[in-house]
Amino acid sequence: MRALGEGSGRGWCGSDGVSASDRHSGWQPMTRPHGAESVLLARGADQFDVLHQMVAAHAAADSIVLDVGAGCGHQDYAGRLKPLVGHMVGVDPSPGILANHRLDERFQSTLEEFAPTHRHHFDVVVASYVLEHVSSPMPFLVAMHECLKPGGSAFILTPNTFHYFGGSAYVARRLHIDEWVIRRIRDHATLDDHHFRLQYHMNSRGRLTRLALRAGFRTLEFRMLDEPGIYQPYLPKKLNSIPVVWSRLVHRLHAPGLAGTLLARLEA
Repeated sequence: MRALGEGSGRGWCGSDGVSASDRHSGWQPMTRPHGAESVLLARGADQFDVLHQMVAAHAAADSIVLDVGAGCGHQDYAGRLKPLVGHMVGVDPSPGILANHRLDERFQSTLEEFAPTHRHHFDVVVASYVLEHVSSPMPFLVAMHECLKPGGSAFILTPNTFHYFGGSAYVARRLHIDEWVIRRIRDHATLDDHHFRLQYHMNSRGRLTRLALRAGFRTLEFRMLDEPGIYQPYLPKKLNSIPVVWSRLVHRLHAPGLAGTLLARLEA
């Protein structure tokens, strides 16, 4: 999966996730819609099963789907979605996408470069573990909206910064120690193949809602889940109980905002 939007050089972002250059390009603030749905899923829910179910509920047999950050296809969600829809297209600036045989069409490009030639073309857009790498949120979300047909849906899977893991990654990025940290807890072979620099500019329900509305999306709904097994490989074995205890606390308090994974549907 490639970090779309990375390297665009827009730099600093304010507390609402909008960069200084975006503020000067005409984006108007909008308020969060009242009653936006946010559901905490049951313990044991699998993130890719939930993503599959969400897409299946809104896709048709003739739907055209865009997989943003499709990469080389090492994640199997695209293969699971393909039997449900009519046509799967992938976009990613990495050359690895050219070897992704889960797709019907492949484009080596950023989403921002791809969108102007594919306006209102897709029924569904999927971005799995992409948002946390995007350095310029507004151009990315505007491009995503531009690709969708009116009434189409974008499905997003990304870490939540109000979870201890996402929050730690956010702080490490702001302190410029994120690369130092990640290379001490993950093997280098995995990092070289699938690692892209973190940004965390729109990884909460509130921030994503504000930015998505500015980009033109009409409504949003959220599914929050906390799956301890996602985080245990990053921790020493003696600390593997922390994700389990945290997950129990999230569900006991019924606190979706503290869950580790954010799944969202944005309607164009």
